[in-house]
Amino acid sequence: MEVNWKSCMCLAPKTACLLIIMYYIIFSIIATVLASIGYNLLTPDNMLTTESGRKEADVGDDVLLEGITSAKVLLIGIISTSILSFVTNILLIVGVTEDKSHWIYVWLNAHVLILGIHILVCFCNMFLELPDELQKNISIYGTAMNIVLTLYFLVVVNEFYIGKADKIPVGFYESKSYSFFKSYGDQRFVQ
Repeated sequence: MEVNWKSCMCLAPKTACLLIIMYYIIFSIIATVLASIGYNLLTPDNMLTTESGRKEADVGDDVLLEGITSAKVLLIGIISTSILSFVTNILLIVGVTEDKSHWIYVWLNAHVLILGIHILVCFCNMFLELPDELQKNISIYGTAMNIVLTLYFLVVVNEFYIGKADKIPVGFYESKSYSFFKSYGDQRFVQ
């Protein structure tokens, strides 16, 4: 068996994928718990205890409720992507340990979707009124850090997927299948 060391932190691709799985499972559980707590704490009564919440209440109840509603929608997005990440990481465990590349392919697609949602959440957090500026900064920078890590982890898992013999073909050219993720492919497809 040939070992490919072009992976995460000079580890074998399989080991790197297992470390990525552990990170995402722990992160998914923590993000789900914290977002659920935040969702339950976002009420008009709790907002009025902060200075910015009182300013918004002075402007009108509609402004206060609008901020709460948009924050709850973003938290629901974080909860749903965390649950999706947890489930697909369980599938990635099966794909990596039992050499089933279709589960790796599912993980790649799900995390591209999660990446898009996190970019949207980060963009929306920039314009969202939160009761505390520290909460806003933590939310924006935490999401941005997760975006960068997700991009890197997608590259690492993709390298592992490229090394698999039973990749899922996404198209055919002259009756031969080709894989979308194959970066060093046949030159006939380039022409």
